[in-house]
Amino acid sequence: MIMKTRHLLMLLLLALMPLAASAYDFEVDGLYYEKTGEGEVSVVKGDKAYEGAVVIPSSIEVGGVTYMVKAVGRKAFEFSGNLNSVVLSEGIESIGDDAFVTCTMLESVTLPSTLRSIGQDAFYASSRLTEIELPEGLERIARGAFHYSGIKEIVIPSTVSKIEGGFICGFPYMSEDLPGVQVQAVRVADGNPYYHTAPNGTGVIETETQRLVQAVAGIVIPDEVTAIGADAFFYCSVPTLTLPKGFKSLESCAFECVDNLTSLYSCSKEPPTITRNSFGGTAMGERELRLLCTLYVPTGCVEAYKSAGWGGFKDVKEFDPESMGDPTGISAAETGEAGVEACFSADGKRLQAPVRGLNIVRMSDGTTKKVVMK
Repeated sequence: MIMKTRHLLMLLLLALMPLAASAYDFEVDGLYYEKTGEGEVSVVKGDKAYEGAVVIPSSIEVGGVTYMVKAVGRKAFEFSGNLNSVVLSEGIESIGDDAFVTCTMLESVTLPSTLRSIGQDAFYASSRLTEIELPEGLERIARGAFHYSGIKEIVIPSTVSKIEGGFICGFPYMSEDLPGVQVQAVRVADGNPYYHTAPNGTGVIETETQRLVQAVAGIVIPDEVTAIGADAFFYCSVPTLTLPKGFKSLESCAFECVDNLTSLYSCSKEPPTITRNSFGGTAMGERELRLLCTLYVPTGCVEAYKSAGWGGFKDVKEFDPESMGDPTGISAAETGEAGVEACFSADGKRLQAPVRGLNIVRMSDGTTKKVVMK
């Protein structure tokens, strides 16, 4: 696929880029530091790439002066291909943009309770990083912070008040050594007043605006969601998706690199607002997604949708959102139906219980059926 190839090429180019020289004020025990304020420093890139197990201290002493380490600077560890683990000590408050970008051997990260911000693309392409514990006290997670990482599940602390666009995604199959990762669950800790979890950990929703900022494979968009944020579905597997009746807008790159969406249902008679690249980061990528996908709109609304920029799909068909409570036309079944052995989402992920929308149910007699829960 064109979109997927573009992103893989970008990863390869990042990995092959030479290490650029960086200005620093001190070198202490193999770490490089830059003064950022009175008695404060941040870790920065130095003359040599970081490698092995690194512990960033709370403070350093230079010439009889004690400096508090407050941050991991922008691009500090980028392309450190032999970095295996890193511990950030208490007192460190921020991780800068691209701080650990393309640290392809990084497997372990320990974050302090003092951490408040994780920058844009901070762990981009750190593909061996399979888990991370975000501390209570964290306030901001920037766009793409964990794009192309190996993290499958993550919990957003109750203190996070700012999530900038899609912040996590797995990566497609690259090699036998890196067979690819699909994010399985993203949850928000209880008590967070700014964000809440979509059903079954399938996404993160901004509570005040009811805007979906992060989606996970198998998501059924709740009725209250009014918008999908930038990069929310980045590399997310969603063969079928339904936009609820009160849905209002798709932001830029909302469906970037979603290359298996074949059926998109929109239940609103008023066409939601879209940008020029809501369905892809480039004109080519957006065209490719639309050509693979059939759009379903309420009866009598085809021309209105096309006039609002929703043309160019493989096909545009009409349906009645009120007919059976679900656009697929599959009759609903009770959750407690006898003989149900297992339940799966539309993309094959096993569920603990049926969710609203399309489910694949395996019966005790070995047969399977498609069931839609209202």
